[in-house]
Amino acid sequence: MNKMNSDNLPELSPEEHKKVVDLAVHEARVKKATRLAKEAYWRDVEELSKPYEFSSTEDYGKSILAYIRRELCKNFVIDEHNQEVWNKLLLYFAKDPAFEKLGKGYSLEKGIFLSGTTGTGKTILMKAFSRNLGRYYSVKGARVLVSRWIENKQNKWTDVVQLHSVAKETKDLSIKEKWNSPLTGICIDDLGTEEKQQHYGNPCNVVGEILLNRYDNNV
Repeated sequence: MNKMNSDNLPELSPEEHKKVVDLAVHEARVKKATRLAKEAYWRDVEELSKPYEFSSTEDYGKSILAYIRRELCKNFVIDEHNQEVWNKLLLYFAKDPAFEKLGKGYSLEKGIFLSGTTGTGKTILMKAFSRNLGRYYSVKGARVLVSRWIENKQNKWTDVVQLHSVAKETKDLSIKEKWNSPLTGICIDDLGTEEKQQHYGNPCNVVGEILLNRYDNNV
């Protein structure tokens, strides 16, 4: 068989040419979408990793309360309904040793499961405490994670489970010494409201897979 070169190859019909161009454009768009998604994710991480310093737990609490009223809910108040959880979260995210003296099982090395009825301010509190001296984190809605998983699977983009099952090391950040953990945290909002999906015909709990993978990876 003679070696083919551009001079003796057959020309494409307009329809064939259009299909090739459309396919190339689609693949380029998928690659760009993946790159932009990754960049947006790590921009959030970089923003959350800015230094957050305070002189005392009380000072930290005042700054968090001011941030809530300025950025999240101007009418937010601490009263008899949320005082206890506020105090515990404040000690936890301030890395205050007093947190571990609250009772058996209270540990600064463990994560948090915050539950309550709708409209009690759970999301506001977790967004407010996302910048802290323990582990900075981003707040992601459970249903949003699932919808992105569906969209990304259909378009063959980066797997949402994979993206959130690993954490970026902060060795390239100038504030590494200011953090006790070199890993990026995640707070999953409205856990349990998401729907299970199908993956190659098998049931798939997207959020459950993320949590299990992060546990297996010691994230």
